[in-house]
Order: sequence, then structure tokens, then C-alpha cells
Amino acid sequence: MEEEASDAESPILAEVTAAGGDETLKGMTKFSAPELDALWALVEPAVTIAWTQGRGRKPSISGKDALFVTLTVLKHFDTWQKHAIDFNIGMSTLEKMVHRVIRTIEPVQYPQMVKRVTMANQVESGNAFRNYPHAHYATDIKFQPAYRPSGRFTEQKVYFSAKHKIYGFKIECSVAPPGLAVDVSDHSPGSCSDVTMMLDRLTVHRQMLRKDDTSGPEMGGEPPQFPDIYP
Repeated sequence: MEEEASDAESPILAEVTAAGGDETLKGMTKFSAPELDALWALVEPAVTIAWTQGRGRKPSISGKDALFVTLTVLKHFDTWQKHAIDFNIGMSTLEKMVHRVIRTIEPVQYPQMVKRVTMANQVESGNAFRNYPHAHYATDIKFQPAYRPSGRFTEQKVYFSAKHKIYGFKIECSVAPPGLAVDVSDHSPGSCSDVTMMLDRLTVHRQMLRKDDTSGPEMGGEPPQFPDIYP
């Protein structure tokens, strides 16, 4: 009876699971059914409140289905139109729903599931950079294409990248071996230069790279010009 009730409350997820089982679910979200259930148990109270508050029309898609759809969008990151067709949801509705889910679950997940990667962790687990063993992480700028924004030309042009010849956004992302993102910036317009973005976030990096008594062992051969931070 409990499984039938769950299926009725999450018809999109139930249909996918019935059609392809756990393998299809993992292919779409990278989560198995037990893992998705565990994640849902963590965020269910927050999502339920967000989905039931207010006086307007209640969402036609359940909270758990919304979480499943959001995980699928985040994994495949196709166009909103493509995902809207796949799930038979209006494109505008889908976009608003995904953003709402992310805003709702991020404050719940971050403190419980995100653990700071320290230099000690990297050295002890053998994940230090091979050629740069004293480096904590690598940083680069990622360009994300987007639709041409509405509004006046002067407002649109700041999102145009002369390098990529299209409109979009940029983010700065820092990754530690073996491929774990340890920091992601807010997005900037596509016209913003990579150097400007990095210079604007120097304070963030100095804080993240600061050495303390527990951050890591003395490895020897460290560059003398950086006594207080990892280079």
C-alpha cells in the first residue's frame, strides 16, 4: 500500500521506474532508487513547505517528481525545450520549477553534504597534483551559452562574448583532484574578461588557500614567496 501511495504521489518517477527500472533511473539522474529516496528524505520537509505555501494554485507536479526532473536536467543540461518535451511540461513551467527546487534544497543540502576539501585530505588520500604537489586546486573560467536576452541593445551587449561570438554567461570554477569542484562563482555576463573575474575573486581564493594548524602537513620544497597560503 505504501509503494502504491508513493507511485500515485510521484507519477513521473513511477513511470520511469516502471519502464526501465533502476538502470534507467541511474542513467537519467546518476542516482539509484535507494539513493534518490535517501536524498528525498533529507529535503522532503523543505520541499513540502515550499510546494504547499501560498494562496495560489498548487503545483501540478509533486515535490519528489520535481526533484527527479531537476536532477535529470542538472545531469544532462540540455535545452529547456528538449527537457520540456521529454517530461511533457511547459518550457516556462519547467524552468521556474527547476530553479525553485534548487533554491529550496541548496540551504538544506550544503551544510549536511558538502565537506571542505583540505590539503591534508588531498595528501593523505594521494590526490595531490602530480606536477604541482603544493597546489590545492586548479581554477578556470567556463563559458555557458544562453539565449539572446531581451531589452535594449545596450543591455544585451554585455552578455555577448567576443571570443565565442555568442551570448552567454561565465563562471569561475575551482577543481581539486580527482575532479571535485571546491568553489564556483556567481555568474558574470559573457563580455566580462577571464582576468577580471579572477582578480575580482582574489579575496575568496586567499581565504580558501590560507594555511592553518589543521589544513595540511609540511611537505617540503614549498615556494618561499607563499608562507601563509598554498600556491
